[in-house]
Amino acid sequence: SLYTFWKRTAPAPVMMTLDAAKRDVCMVQRERTASPLQALVLLNDPQLLEAARVLGEKVLIENERDVGRSIRAMFQALTSRHPEAAEMRVLESLFAQQHEFYQQYPQRAEQFANVGEAPRDDSLPAPLSAAMGLLANTLMNLDESVMKR
Repeated sequence: SLYTFWKRTAPAPVMMTLDAAKRDVCMVQRERTASPLQALVLLNDPQLLEAARVLGEKVLIENERDVGRSIRAMFQALTSRHPEAAEMRVLESLFAQQHEFYQQYPQRAEQFANVGEAPRDDSLPAPLSAAMGLLANTLMNLDESVMKR
């Protein structure tokens, strides 16, 4: 985060969860771990949910609301590779399930769309925006998106 207060002996909890370097000792190499707590933070932090929603809206608009192209563009942006056919089927299925859910519960779509301070793009229906945002959040939580190998 750009505006996270950083104290020498008490860094932000999210930063510690994601293995940020400690400021009170010298570290030659940064620790790399993958823990369930990191996944919990990546899936539920309001700042990351907002970023996922904005990314989802952006790719939908750039790809003229074509869901398949949007998924491919988002996958490539987050993992630096093209999705395989099996991965595309899973991602399209997840999108379809979430889109159907948010169409049945539009108040949940509005709730998701209002996370964070970035305004929702009103040119997109809330269920579409929320479903693509949730898909973006899922992709942002992939090991390929989080860890440099």
